[in-house]
Amino acid sequence: MTVKFQGSLKQITTVKIPFVTFVVYVIVFTIFSILKHYNLHSFAYDLGIFLQSLWNTIHGRFFYETPDLYWNPTGNYLSVHFSVIMLFLVPLYFVLPNAEFLLFFQSFLLGLAGLPLYFLCKKVTGNDAFAKILTISYYLSPILHAANLYDFHVESFLPLLIFSSLYYLEKGALRKSLLFIIAICFCLYTLCPFAILLLLFHVVRLRSFNKTLIASLLGIISYYILVSRFVLPALGNIPFQPGTITWFPFLGRSWMEILNNVIKSPALLIKSVLYDAQPKITYWVLISLPVLFLYLLYPPSLIPLSYWLVISLLTSYEPFYTIGWQYVLIPIPIIYAGAVYGFRSLLKIKINISKKIIKVLLIISLAQLIFSPISPLVYGLQIRGGGGYDNVMSFPPRYY
Repeated sequence: MTVKFQGSLKQITTVKIPFVTFVVYVIVFTIFSILKHYNLHSFAYDLGIFLQSLWNTIHGRFFYETPDLYWNPTGNYLSVHFSVIMLFLVPLYFVLPNAEFLLFFQSFLLGLAGLPLYFLCKKVTGNDAFAKILTISYYLSPILHAANLYDFHVESFLPLLIFSSLYYLEKGALRKSLLFIIAICFCLYTLCPFAILLLLFHVVRLRSFNKTLIASLLGIISYYILVSRFVLPALGNIPFQPGTITWFPFLGRSWMEILNNVIKSPALLIKSVLYDAQPKITYWVLISLPVLFLYLLYPPSLIPLSYWLVISLLTSYEPFYTIGWQYVLIPIPIIYAGAVYGFRSLLKIKINISKKIIKVLLIISLAQLIFSPISPLVYGLQIRGGGGYDNVMSFPPRYY
């Protein structure tokens, strides 16, 4: 009888820990996000853009916003950042038309993502201790915290979608897995190449390229063509016209010029990589150290990760290679998922080493809290980062 009770208690505890950390995360970061907003440390770029475009939509002006008018004469948010998921937000915002809802919703999405990460890790590795600690590492990540505290962005859907896709892939539910990949394209149409790389990762995992994967690939390509060639021009914008791309100044200002220089001009390629090289290296160390670079033990994880690796190394646009911006939510879930597969590779080599890895991971998970935007120890530090580190929060709020 005692054995049965202890077994049941252990099972309940195992299930509860991820859910408790999820709830705590959502509560804490909802509070801090709203406090940041109340202390006038939210921004027109981008919380104001989302609030105005959603408010205008429910009042008859379809996704109209004014902060971008100087470079987007249409005033339509979707004409630049086409996102089907924004349509999903409209009825929610209709019910709760305020900034607090968006800030809560972002914290909820990023917190909820920890659950499929936990289940993915447990499914792949069979090691519950590692699954719990990796999930805790995710929740304690200052990189995640800073992204969470920078206004609201649709990239906050990405960790949940990526972890869920990989979890269902490992469960053998391919169609469900692919639905989450397609949803990534609906976050931002410019993420279609990233979604295709995730499909290639699926091919590696399945060791086959079946009809379902082919259909998904064709669907993603068709969706990108439909949006870029027809939908955006109908909304008044032709995307990525020659001379308008400013992210890679050493390589060119049009996609054709950039691709041509990448292939034919190694000197320009090297110049791009070396530009601000130290912050770029620091960026990848910061987002990789919490998982001890474990994703490198499973090279296929570099397939989807290459999307952001290439962009961040070749760009001169600082938000692409510094923390505190929403863009870090693209590589973070791949790095954590890659750590899952890397740890499984480690288990095949030596069990003793894997136990030490778990202990070190726990120590780093706790230590990284020092650099969180909500840590009092971070005040006064010179952190090169985005809006997530603009963290003046008073108790009570000074302006509300």
